[in-house]
This record gives sequence, structure tokens and C-alpha cells, in this order.
Amino acid sequence: MQNEVNSSPENAIVLLQQELTSTEHSSETLTMLKIVLAQAYLDIGEFSKAQLASQQALDESLIHNNDEITAEVHFSLAALAFNQGNYLASLESYRLAHASFSKVGNQRMSAHSLIAIASSYTYLGELEQSLIENEKALKIMTALDDTYGKSQVYNVIGATYYYLANYKKAIEYYHYALNEAKKIGENDEQALIQANISEAYAQIDDLEKAIVHIKHALTLSQESERVQSQLFNLIVLGKLEAKQGEFNKAKQHFSLAKSIATDIQAEDSVIEVLLELAKISHNDTQKLTNIFSALEKAKRLDLSAFIRDAYQQLYQVYLKQENYKDAYHYFAQYHATNSDLLQQDNQKSLARLNKSLTLLKARNEIEQLKQNELISQAKNAERVNVQRLTIFIVVVITIIIITSYRRFILKRQASLLTEQVHQRTIHILKLAEMGKEITAAIEINKVASIVFEQLEQLFGSSCFRIAVLDNDSNSLHFTRCDSDGVSAYTLPLTLEGNSDNSHSVINSVLTGKESFNLLANKVEVEAILPLVLKDNIIGCIGVEKRLDNNSNDQFFSEYDLSILRSIASYVSVAVMNAMTLSNVKSVAYTDFLTQLPNRRALTESYYSLTPLNDRSGQSLCIAIADIDHFKAFNELHGHDGGDYVLREFSALLKSSIRQQDVVARWGGEEFVFILPNTDIHGAVTLLNSIREKLVAKQFTFEDKSLSITATFGVSQYHAELTLEEILNQADQALYQGKLSGRNTVKYFEDISML
Repeated sequence: MQNEVNSSPENAIVLLQQELTSTEHSSETLTMLKIVLAQAYLDIGEFSKAQLASQQALDESLIHNNDEITAEVHFSLAALAFNQGNYLASLESYRLAHASFSKVGNQRMSAHSLIAIASSYTYLGELEQSLIENEKALKIMTALDDTYGKSQVYNVIGATYYYLANYKKAIEYYHYALNEAKKIGENDEQALIQANISEAYAQIDDLEKAIVHIKHALTLSQESERVQSQLFNLIVLGKLEAKQGEFNKAKQHFSLAKSIATDIQAEDSVIEVLLELAKISHNDTQKLTNIFSALEKAKRLDLSAFIRDAYQQLYQVYLKQENYKDAYHYFAQYHATNSDLLQQDNQKSLARLNKSLTLLKARNEIEQLKQNELISQAKNAERVNVQRLTIFIVVVITIIIITSYRRFILKRQASLLTEQVHQRTIHILKLAEMGKEITAAIEINKVASIVFEQLEQLFGSSCFRIAVLDNDSNSLHFTRCDSDGVSAYTLPLTLEGNSDNSHSVINSVLTGKESFNLLANKVEVEAILPLVLKDNIIGCIGVEKRLDNNSNDQFFSEYDLSILRSIASYVSVAVMNAMTLSNVKSVAYTDFLTQLPNRRALTESYYSLTPLNDRSGQSLCIAIADIDHFKAFNELHGHDGGDYVLREFSALLKSSIRQQDVVARWGGEEFVFILPNTDIHGAVTLLNSIREKLVAKQFTFEDKSLSITATFGVSQYHAELTLEEILNQADQALYQGKLSGRNTVKYFEDISML
């Protein structure tokens, strides 16, 4: 009958209902049939019917006083609670099942009960306790020499270490599990374990070993014809190959995965594969086709995570194409979807916290029941043995005193627990609100201010820092916020020493690990947490906590760190948003060919400098430079030669101007200068030095030596003139320079005298 349940639960239910109406079976046999019926109902998701059958079996087992049957019933009830997500109830029922199986000497089921207890602890977030229970189960399986059982337990222990981020330990136990599975030749079990090993190696960036093991998993799943397993392994293999840069292999495996997913109507897998194909596609048209197809399917199935990823890829594609309108549109869509998902994660964290607190409360209630049982036993002793009345009274009084004290303690703990739940609920709600503000901010200074204000209230923080990694300059850009306001500074990654605790900050960024440092004055402690985005370390945050002199708490609590980790995830998104917008602005204000500011950037610089110039009364000059005979360069050397001249000329201008000056490409071969705090003669002197450098410099294009000269026209700023009028004056001076033979500097006052 059990085999029938495993292969076809619906048919088993019909047969079991017929058997239960038979008068030939004993009452104990009927009870066992109800246990099997409950399991069949559970397999098809009929939870209410499974509950009814299990409860009837439990009531009957208590009448029979049969521990074996009672153990089976408790195990069935526990499985029902587990499948419904009631892990507290499943934990207690599995414990009752374990006790009963141990009592009757059924060691194998006792071990399976311990494994199930460990699973309940895992879902309640108590991973350390889960390891303890699994180790107990492993000892029993080893004593029974149960190879399959040992393989399962080793695999579960490995998975627990994986969740604890101890990947090397996880790999060790996965290999133990694989060795046991190979002994019994179980392909499905080996495929699962090989996939787990691959995932663990990927976490420590050992991609070669990760690929080897996922290929083994794929081969095993193909041999056993497990299509769903093949699909999963193909997707993982494609991702690993893409990460290693083997895009052709990745594309082949993604295409095969897409074909399988389409055949078995696994639409979520089809979406995932389409997005992965888009990532590795070099053809923007094909890339967009895949993304929009994935987005349409994800919206139809309401899969928020895939919708978010599709929006992110779309704005990245349009940004690369310099289609800023669509880039901004999809960036906004991505930002809104990502904020919703982060809020959902916070709600899940609150639910897990409440479950853990409920578990603690349940343990206190169990302790109370044990004390009540002691009192009941004492009262029974009074009725049975009247001759020991005096001793009994003393015992009862003692028990009452102890119980009253324990009740007082439990009541106090319950009060503290309630207050803790209340406080943590407020914290999580504040965290969600802060997350919206942080992810909506587009300036890192604003993000630092928002976070510091909250951390000052939560932990009495004295300082909050955001450090952003700049790979191009090999440095860290710090934004520091304290009671004095926001400041910024930059440090190289090669920094030695421990000034401002920056050495520890840099180490944390490079390794992506959390760290804790007691500062030199012994009155503050700092937590440093990495900023991670798509598995890439982009920086870190540092939180300094002010301590009381009499405080024994020298570090942040685990609860404090859980809040800081959530804040770090929000800050990661905010930093990415700020960097993205900065890149978009940089593209909009920079000339693509020369990397100089463009006309728009120079115009904005002019209107920001002139009010300051008007107040200070200092001189300001505007100059135009034009490359001599530029048309000839294009005709003789082609547009590549012309582009070379423009780039080299721009580089020389950039290296020759002063810190306060601005130079921009105005269009074609024309360049415009803004020269603050400079009179007309100072401007001529500066431009002549640039002209002379240009004449002295040797330029070579395609093994041909080029001589480059330029003509400059200068005009002085006057408040009553518009920018266009001042540029027109400079252009007139430039024109006179061209007429006089080029390679010269002219200024407008000269011309007015002609």
C-alpha cells in the first residue's frame, strides 16, 4: 500500500477508503491505514483531510497504548504542519515522534525524526541548532551502517554550512555525501550533490571546479532522464561559462535549456534563459528582443524579480546607445520595482523574527507546564501518603516558592520579550521607510545624511561613512557624516598605517568581509560592512558607535548587524543609482571624441562663473582656438587622421591650462576657453605658451610626421555683453589672426584700433 501511495496517491486514497470500511481488520490495523491515508492526502495537498485522518489515528493510538503507532501518527502530524509552513508545530510533533521511536527501539525512524527536527530549525532560522540535530542523526545512521541515510545527512549538513556562508566546510560535507551516494549507485542523489558542490565552488570563485561538478550533475540527470534536473543544470552551466568568458558555450547551453523549458512549459525558466542570453549577446537588436520577450512573460506571470532584472538590462542597453530618454524611463521602472522587492524582503525578515520570538515564548510555556506538573505530582503524593503530611507541606511550600519565583522570572521575560518585539517592529518599519528615502536619493551626500540621522537614534552612532571603490583611479572615495555635517575625501588603496581607521576600511572593501575595530581612544567601536551589487564589491559602509565608560557591550549585537546589513543593501542600490546618473550626466556633458567638456558644459560653466566674477570685480577672458588647415588634414589623411589631430590637440590643451581654466570643444576644429582672474594680456601670454608648445611638439600619424598649428582669438568679459556677443568679438580677433598668416594670438582690442 505504501508503494501505491508513493506512485499514485489518488488511487491509494480510493483503496484505503475501501479498506477502512472492511470489518476484517483489527483496530490497530485500521489506525495504521488512517496514517497512510493521511500521508496520501498530504501528497496531493488536501491538508484539512490529512489533518482529520491524522487526528483520528492519534486518538485511536492513545487508546491502544501502542507507542509504535503513536510515533507514526506524530510523524504524520509533523509532516502536515511542516508542509503548511507551521514550523513551530512541526518541531514539537517531530520531537514527540523521536521520543516514541527511541522508546520502541526504531533507530532508523528516530534518526529520520532528528533530520526532520533539524529541517524545522532551519526554516525557523536557527541554523546552529539544526547542525546539532543533524550530527545526532549522523551518529545513528553510522551505527546502523545506513549508506543512503548517511548520504542524506551529510548533504543536509553541507547545505546548512552553505547557508552559514562557510563554503569550504559545505564542500567537505558534500563530498562525504557524494562518496556514500556512489556506494549505492543512486544517480539522482549523486546529481543533486554534484550540483550542490558546484554551487559552493562558485561562491568561492573557483569556476573551473564549479563547471566540472555541474557537468557531472548534468550527465547523471541525462542518464536518469530527469528533465527538470537537466534544465536546472544546463542553466547553471551556462551562467558559469558566461562568468568565465566562454560565451559561445554558454549560448549553446542556454539555447538547449530554453528548448527544454518550452517543451515542459516551465515559463519561469524560459524567462531566466532569455535574460541570460541577452546578457551575453553582442547584437543590440537580438539583446532587446530577448529582454522584451522575457519582460512580457514575467509581467503575465507577475514575477517581480524577473521584471526588475529586465528593466535593469533595458536601461543599460539604452544608456550604452546614448538613448537617454528610454534609459531614464527604464531606470525609473527598475528603481520602483527594486524598492518594492526590498520592502517585501523587510516584511519577510519581520516574519522570521516573529517566528523566532514565538519559539522562545513556546519554550518558556513548556518550562511553565513542567513546573505545573511538579505541583500536580506533589498534590498526588499528599493524597496517597497522609503520614508524610508535614514533609509534604514543606515540599509544597518550597515548590510554590520556586514556582512563584520562576513565574515571576517568566513573566518578566515575557514582558521584556513583548517590549523587544515592539521595539524591533518599530525598527523594521523605520528601516523600510529609510530604505525608500535612501533608494530615492540620487546624491551620496543625501544618503549619508539620511542614514546617520537614523543610526544616531538607533545606536548613538557618532559617525557614518560611505566608501566607494574607484577601480580606474585605484582609490576609495569617502563620504563622512557626523554631528558637524557631511565631508568628503579620497584615499589610495595602497594606504599604509591606520589613520582614521582607513586601513581597516580598505581591507574590508578589498575582501568584501565584515570587520569590527575598537578605535584607539577606547571609547568607540566601528562596524565595517561591504557594499555588494550583483556579486561585485563596490565599496563599504562604516558605522562608529559611541560607548558608555561603564558599558560591557564592546561590539554591535547580531540584531544591530542585521539592521546594518539591510542598510548596506539599500546604500548599495543608492550608490549604484548615483554612479549611473553621474555616468549619464558625464556622457551628456562630454565630447565623445576628445573627452573635453562640450558646448553645453562650457555654457553652464560660464553662467556659474560670471556672477562670482561680477561680485569680485576681477577680469575674465574668453578665447577661441581654431586648428590651422584642418580641412587639409582630413583630405590628405582621411577622417581618421582628422580625428587623431583633434584628440592630440585636445590632450595638449587639457595639460596646458591652469586649474581654474575651462576649455571645451565648441564644434568641428574650434575650441573655446574661459580664463577666470585673467586680464587680456595675461590671456595672450597663456595662449602664446600653448601655441609654442603646439609648434614644438612632434606628431606622428601612420608613420607620417605632422605639423600642427592653431590660431587664437581673445576677448575680455563685460557684464553688459551676452556670451554670444563676447564670442563674436573673440571670433573677429581669430579671423584677423587667420588673415595675418595664422599660428598667432590676437585680441579684440587690437582689432578695434584698426
